Amino acid sequence: MVKFKVNRDEFARIWNMVVRAVPGRTPREVLKYVHLRVLDGMLTLTAHDSRDGLTVSTTDCETGKHHLGELLLPHERTSSIVKESDGAESLIISGNQNGVEPVEFTFGQSVFRLQAESADNYPHVTTEMDRAVAVPAALLSTAIARVMFAADAKATNYVLSGVQFNNIGDRIELRATDQRVLAKSSVPMGEMPGVWPDRHPIVGLQVLKLVQVACREHDGDVTIHCDGSVIVFEAGNTTVFGRLLEGRFPSVDKIELKHTGGASVMVRDLAWLLRMASITTERDSNAITLEFDAGEVRSRSSIDKLGSSTNTRVNAYSGEPYSVVLDPQAAQRWLSVLPMEANVSLAWESSEDPVLFAYESSSLVVAPKVAAT
Repeated sequence: MVKFKVNRDEFARIWNMVVRAVPGRTPREVLKYVHLRVLDGMLTLTAHDSRDGLTVSTTDCETGKHHLGELLLPHERTSSIVKESDGAESLIISGNQNGVEPVEFTFGQSVFRLQAESADNYPHVTTEMDRAVAVPAALLSTAIARVMFAADAKATNYVLSGVQFNNIGDRIELRATDQRVLAKSSVPMGEMPGVWPDRHPIVGLQVLKLVQVACREHDGDVTIHCDGSVIVFEAGNTTVFGRLLEGRFPSVDKIELKHTGGASVMVRDLAWLLRMASITTERDSNAITLEFDAGEVRSRSSIDKLGSSTNTRVNAYSGEPYSVVLDPQAAQRWLSVLPMEANVSLAWESSEDPVLFAYESSSLVVAPKVAAT
């Protein structure tokens, strides 16, 4: 018999984290449950889709030495109970590991009994590994946000739907590309540099979204383990795990080119220029012209027979006139995760070559759609 008392708000916190890893659709019904374990004063919740998942623990629970064990909780009904228990000081949860008896939730004047499967049927994933590096949680979360939008979630080439992790000296660099744009961002290793594998692992977007959830709840370093076909991120009492994407990450040599010209623009101004020009673009082509001239930067766009726009901001640019036609979507998404008052640098070689956007340890390379006119 499993029985314990847990602080309601703490249980809600870890529950709302772990349910993000419950698969929306799966041929294995047991994976629609959240696995719960009470052992040695620790309450642990786990959810996964057989590839990617999350485990989170708390010590804010009370139980007797004869009431330890495992349960499976149906995630939809349990989520409703957790939501409706708002205001309660604690929850009392009990049930049998074999699933024969319902799992019981008690708080205030309410008692719920939910049918569940045997916890013995839940498939477990091994996350214990030796090789590891450590990076600051806040910087890792920021780096993920600055690259993951460039991955192609619908790509037939599976590796394009992930982010590549590379060891470059004392930093870990993240790369993502859909072969039209390339986003990169790096983070320094923490006080435990550890050992990074020779390969450059490619991590799926679902895993990285879960890592961001874990980073928001943790102030210290995230320990990254990578061995064979699995990667594991440990952030305090939260562990995110996932299978690596198999395949060869595309070469970025054709995207990364030398640049001979450039400018600096405030994020707020550049975001405004791209947003305004996007109003008068064709949905299919979505092309705007970005222009730099003495003392100003402009964005232009037009739709045949419907309209056009020209948008201008004062700028300190003093180089030769330059213009390029590009799809603004990637730049807009990259700018959206930067500080609005920061300045980004742009660099280019010609109107026919990619444009480099850079801020601190992050960069974005965007290929022109057509030759500028």
